[in-house]
Amino acid sequence: MRIRYLMIATTVAAALAILTPPAQDVLNSTPVPYSASQGGIISSQDAALVQQGLTAARARDVFGTQAIMARISDPSARKLVEWALVDTSDRQMSYSDLALAQTDLANWPRGGSRRAAGERALDMAGLSPDAAIAFFNGTAPTTAQGAIALAGALEQTGRRQEAQAVIRDWWRTQSFDEAQQSRIYSRWSGWLTND
Repeated sequence: MRIRYLMIATTVAAALAILTPPAQDVLNSTPVPYSASQGGIISSQDAALVQQGLTAARARDVFGTQAIMARISDPSARKLVEWALVDTSDRQMSYSDLALAQTDLANWPRGGSRRAAGERALDMAGLSPDAAIAFFNGTAPTTAQGAIALAGALEQTGRRQEAQAVIRDWWRTQSFDEAQQSRIYSRWSGWLTND
């Protein structure tokens, strides 16, 4: 229940940030027509679509939310709805949608959860080894599924020592569920030594 309230509060705060006009450092000394000074406010149509999109995202309606996002003209408002969708429905989304969100929502809140969702989806996506390696871009995996995907890709491209290092590090230093332990052990038990 607490997570739900936190998620709602975060969504409301983000919506207010988008809907609030930017503060001016200096007051204009010349009169400006009211409509010309409204650069930071989204249209009433977009505001209604944002509300619909957030409702659909909270309901975990991926396709409905994406359809609403396509109708939002303001890029920041669209990103807010995209962020809410990924934050609530990552396990229902495709790898390509999650990879795009990883880029589009860089520096948005909860980046770690988006990264973990991308790694979980990557493990099941069946991408080429080079594409899987590119996803990590030299960074360490944050999930067991990510470690499995990266190690498998490294192994397939002939980088066996790097793959072994990933698996050994995860086996020795991380805590993860029995299903992922079984996957690693059944595939790479020969790499797991007592040293």
